[in-house]
Amino acid sequence: MKRTILIGLLILCLVLFTPSGSVRAEEGNSAPGLELLWSILFGSGHKQEQSGMTHEETVAAFRELGITIPDEAVSDTERSMKAMNARIGGSGISWGEQPWDFALMLLDRVGWGAFDYETGEWTPTSSDVYAFDAEVFDICHMYTLFLEGVSSIVPGFVCTDVTEVIDEWDEAKIRAEYPEPFLRHPEGTVTVRFTLNGHAHEMELNYYGDWFDETAIDKINEILALEGFPGRLRAYMDGGQGVILFYGDDAFAARLEEIVPTPYR
Repeated sequence: MKRTILIGLLILCLVLFTPSGSVRAEEGNSAPGLELLWSILFGSGHKQEQSGMTHEETVAAFRELGITIPDEAVSDTERSMKAMNARIGGSGISWGEQPWDFALMLLDRVGWGAFDYETGEWTPTSSDVYAFDAEVFDICHMYTLFLEGVSSIVPGFVCTDVTEVIDEWDEAKIRAEYPEPFLRHPEGTVTVRFTLNGHAHEMELNYYGDWFDETAIDKINEILALEGFPGRLRAYMDGGQGVILFYGDDAFAARLEEIVPTPYR
């Protein structure tokens, strides 16, 4: 998720949908403006009736794959979708449910975890799904929290001695190296170090302020391969600015793509 794209999406959504409020704030899911805008960008903004699996079939398929889906999460997701559709309908825009909407919103809810803004502690709510906002509240511990999320879904992935060091670039250096006036670039680097299975690892990532650098997912997959883990992280966008992660082998990933026919990859 490139920062320029996300900022543009957010600005446009604020213009179009600010009066309707945010479903995530009230119901724990993405803002309807983001859901709609992503659909438009990917060619599904016209009215399209739901196709593919029903909600019940989707839940059954996830469970068959070994992903725990609580009944409460299903009912909460369906209630949130009704609220979202009501808000969109109230804006005068005709938009039908897309085949991936229910699955992504459900997975968001299952894997979001609970973050304590007073203590900075995150508690997982699933051992199968890890979902998080790419715009991170705790900038200085962004990748520490990310590693905790990965640990929650990858058996045996226990990191210790985690440190993050941010090296911000000054404005003069940015302008000198990247003269294009309308193109945003990394604002610095962040070096993440940790120990896994007694081995020291280091990741140098781009620093985007409060935005997560998605290349961290690729780097963790490289480390998983190096350490002999049988599976890899499988990433989805949730249609807004959220990321949904799973862990599994290629057969698991192939079946997952059948259940979630999403353009947000």
